[in-house]
Amino acid sequence: MEQARTKLAVWMFILTTVIFWPVFAGNLEPPGPPTSGTMKTLDEIEPRIPIHAADIPFTISAPNSYYLAETVWMTDSNANAITINCANVTIDLMGHSLIGTGAGTGCGVYKNSCRNIEIRNGTIRDFGGCGIKDANSNSSKDRVINMRILANKETGIYLFGTCHTIMNCTVGDNHGHGIFVNAWCSIIDNAVCFNHNSGIRGSIGNMVRGNTTGQNGYHGIEIYDSLVCHNAAHGNNTSGGEYQNIYAPGSTVVDNFAP
Repeated sequence: MEQARTKLAVWMFILTTVIFWPVFAGNLEPPGPPTSGTMKTLDEIEPRIPIHAADIPFTISAPNSYYLAETVWMTDSNANAITINCANVTIDLMGHSLIGTGAGTGCGVYKNSCRNIEIRNGTIRDFGGCGIKDANSNSSKDRVINMRILANKETGIYLFGTCHTIMNCTVGDNHGHGIFVNAWCSIIDNAVCFNHNSGIRGSIGNMVRGNTTGQNGYHGIEIYDSLVCHNAAHGNNTSGGEYQNIYAPGSTVVDNFAP
């Protein structure tokens, strides 16, 4: 008797499910075509602007974020690979290189008295001028991060003006200074070696921290009225004369290795 009732209940469930399934399933018709808001523009997918080898020499005249799409080998020794004529620009080299001819006067990146510029993640080498240069006192608040600046015929990174940050860079074999700044800049955690002049050169009010300088031609670190701490400066003064691993008149100099 109990088995009969169980079978009857099972059959009633099956019949009810089959009869009323369309009600449970709801309306299977789509509500309408996709709306335009679901589509993304190309700028939304890739908001940055690519710089291709065919675009070089390239001039930036509008604030935006740019990236280097491939490694560039320069053919015009007197041309700057990238010239920046406006403020508020970011250039990501994406691991690629700007490579000069080893002669002439061109720079890898030349800033024309611009502010709020960031250059990161790549290599600039073998230019007849500087790797990165802005010699104008109006230059301010730039950042150079995670770059290799190598074997340029003048200074590796030359940023005059104020309030710049140079961090996590390798700067070597340049024929001028490795890094040259003016005032109130942060120079942090860089390796600066084998440059023909001083490794790091700056004016007043700077913080020079956590850098390694070695085998530079003049001073390893040459700075004035600044904070110099936690650096390793060794084996500089390869040009002879009264040069030192750390030369910092008027500065607070603490916890450095500078025999």
